Order: sequence, then C-alpha cells, then structure tokens
Amino acid sequence: MAVPPVKARVTVAAYLERVRAELIPVNPQFSYFAGGTSFNDEDVREYITEPIAALPPSVATLLPKVILLLVPYNPSTNTIRKYFF
Repeated sequence: MAVPPVKARVTVAAYLERVRAELIPVNPQFSYFAGGTSFNDEDVREYITEPIAALPPSVATLLPKVILLLVPYNPSTNTIRKYFF
C-alpha cells in the first residue's frame, strides 16, 4: 500500500491517478487514501468513518463521489515566510 515518495511537485490529479488502485472504500460514495502516514483503526473510525456516517442521507445523496487524499504537506521555506512572517 506504500506509494514511493515524490520529490517533485505533483498536481492533485496526477497523484490521484497514481494511487487510484489503492483507494480504500468507506461506502459506495466515499473512499480515501492515507499516503505517507499510518492510520490505525481508531483514527480511521474517528476521522473518516464516523463523520461520513453522521451525514444526513438527504445531504449525502446530493454529494458527488468523494475521494479523500490524506497526504503530508511540506511547504517550502519561501511559502512559510510569505504567509507567516
């Protein structure tokens, strides 16, 4: 289930194509991929399964197919300076 780390910037669409086969379905409408981080069963239940289950069915039916990509983000130093200093 491990995807090799990417050193260069990659678009979300390109990353999704790389990991699409490894998506974990929550139900027919929601799926997720946790790349670069380990989620235990408790984390998955707390952060993914329970919030999805809490959606009212009338709202869930209005949403398109949802894919959650949980990946680490490491901004460059220039980005940090631009927004925080």
